[in-house]
Amino acid sequence: MKTVFIIGAGASAEAKLPTGRILKDKIASLLDIKFTDMFKADLKSGDTTVVHAIRQYLQENYGNQKAFDDYIQAARHIHDALPQERSIDEFIDKQKENKRVALCGKLAIIKAILEAERGSPLSELENNSSNFSPFVNTWYNPFFRLLIDECRTFSDLRLRFESIVLIIFNYDRCIEYYLYHSLKNYYRFLSEAEVIELIKAIKIYHPYGMVGNLPWGGEKLKTKFGFDPNPKELLRLVPEIMTFTESIDRDRGRTDYKEMQMHMGKADKLVFLGFGFIPLNMKLLNSDGFPVNPLHKKCFATRYGISDSDKDIIMNDIKKIFVSNLDISFNFLSKEKKCSDLFNEYERSLWF
Repeated sequence: MKTVFIIGAGASAEAKLPTGRILKDKIASLLDIKFTDMFKADLKSGDTTVVHAIRQYLQENYGNQKAFDDYIQAARHIHDALPQERSIDEFIDKQKENKRVALCGKLAIIKAILEAERGSPLSELENNSSNFSPFVNTWYNPFFRLLIDECRTFSDLRLRFESIVLIIFNYDRCIEYYLYHSLKNYYRFLSEAEVIELIKAIKIYHPYGMVGNLPWGGEKLKTKFGFDPNPKELLRLVPEIMTFTESIDRDRGRTDYKEMQMHMGKADKLVFLGFGFIPLNMKLLNSDGFPVNPLHKKCFATRYGISDSDKDIIMNDIKKIFVSNLDISFNFLSKEKKCSDLFNEYERSLWF
């Protein structure tokens, strides 16, 4: 039996990461690049690290700074247009022919997310890995309890973790970081290698990439949680961030989105946490012709701020993910409730 958790920005909000308008405002502020002098030596506004990363990019790729003004204009374009758009991701994707917009936007995303990780209570686990009180009223603690329920041995835990799929639409690493420290604190008989093995037993997908792998998280570029990058380090993380178009490009060899869609077809339970149900994201979940089994699925979802009328449309959109006709039982929270409330309300229904 497989349970697939589809996780959006609203879930990271319980770890104090910005979502929606706040994140857009932060990115717009980073890209509000203005100088105090005609030589562009001193910043009046905007982010210094982003500016120097642009300079680094031009020097590495062209050996000069001739196009610097064009990239600054691209940054200002994002700043000016973001209030019109739902998210920075959609804006970059709609401007996909403009490589300058893509570079500036991704630099700002990475800087904003890493800074947000650094300001999250999760970052405190690095120095005090036994203090989990800040997460009592979040979804993280009940999610962990769900994962470990009736697990008493390493083998029990591994089997349980292998039954879980996480599709994380966020660039942050909050869930992986929390699980790592939570396992180390709760199961103190586990070695470091065993903790890492358990986390890797979970199928985890980031369709749009993330701000680097955690130090123990994989073979690709590694960054600590809440890492404060210099311009060169910031630039190196840009290829880790993808737009919708890039994420479905099989030639890039980066996102196993077909495998992700296969798991959607095989799941017994679908759990949407803090997910916005926007069309681009729903397309990535489409089972795309994969066999759907079982034909009855249970769906649990938060819908914070989403109206009753839109809830009906969303239920229909979820059904369209699957090409075959199947029976889905929907369990939606009211629009006032958040991710932590879902585990309180459906605790027994979510048991494995």
